Amino acid sequence: MSAALKHTDDRNRYYKLLAVANRHLKELRPGFTDDDYRHILFMNGASEKNGKFSATTMTIEQLEAALDQCRSLGFKARFVPKKHGKASSPGWRNPRIGKLMALWNSLANAGVVNDRSRKAMERYCMNHVPGLERFEWISSAQLNTAIETLKKAHQQRGLDSYKTNLIDQ
Repeated sequence: MSAALKHTDDRNRYYKLLAVANRHLKELRPGFTDDDYRHILFMNGASEKNGKFSATTMTIEQLEAALDQCRSLGFKARFVPKKHGKASSPGWRNPRIGKLMALWNSLANAGVVNDRSRKAMERYCMNHVPGLERFEWISSAQLNTAIETLKKAHQQRGLDSYKTNLIDQ
């Protein structure tokens, strides 16, 4: 991963954490308003953007300081533990991952793929979908790319029967 991409990922994580902190502090502290949240950002170096103090104008260090201040006010980041060592997929992913597996199994039925396991399908996606680092983090666009890649593999081999195989599974 490039340093610039990692930096962007870190910034996005802080933006999400601060947004969650804002919601939680509103629940934890009666009377906590959006103005209070914006004041925390201002106190930690945020500049005005579109008439409001914005986290997007802050450095990583300033974002950390703002998050620390939210923690001092009672915010606690809660993490949902993984079940049985696997991250659970959000609900919108499940049908599309099911479609990927159906396409994958169809290729296996035709003898194109030797290993029909989900792990093998995930490895295939990691190798054929640009920007995919971990299957658990697959985005909607990346799922579309993976599905289209497997459909193309069917068509290249003359296996247009994937449509009927999807119905059978």
